[in-house]
Amino acid sequence: MARTFHNYTSIYQPYSPKAILGNNAMEMMKVFHERLKSDRAAIPQSDQKARILDVSYNDLVHDSIAVVHHVYKHFGREVTPEFQARMEQYIKDNPQGKHGRHSYNLEEFALNADVIDRALRIEVSKELAYLIEIKLVVYM
Repeated sequence: MARTFHNYTSIYQPYSPKAILGNNAMEMMKVFHERLKSDRAAIPQSDQKARILDVSYNDLVHDSIAVVHHVYKHFGREVTPEFQARMEQYIKDNPQGKHGRHSYNLEEFALNADVIDRALRIEVSKELAYLIEIKLVVYM
C-alpha cells in the first residue's frame, strides 16, 4: 500500500500469541461458567444435593484418592479393593510433574484478576471464591 499511496501511514499493534490465547481462554471460561450456572438451575433445588457435588481442584491434586472416596460415598457407590489398588498404582506410576512442570501466570496471557472479574461479571462473593479455587463439578 505504501507504494500506491504516498501518504500511507500504518499503525500496527502487535499481539502476543499468548494474549490471543488468554482472550480465547477467557471466552471459553465465560461459556463454561454460564453453562454451569444454567445446568445447576435446571436441577430442582431439592435434588441438587443428591445429584451435584462440588470438588475442590486443590483437594483433588493433594489427596485424589480421598476425593474419589468422597465422591463415591456421596453418590452411594463403593470403592472396591481392586479399584483402590488401581488408583494407588496409577498415582505411583504417574506422579505430578512426571513430564515436567508447567508454570503460568495471568500477565503472560495479557490477563489479570480485574479482567477476569469483569469478563465473568462476578461480584466478590461465594461465586468468586468458587472461580478462584477452581472446583470440579461431578454430576451423577
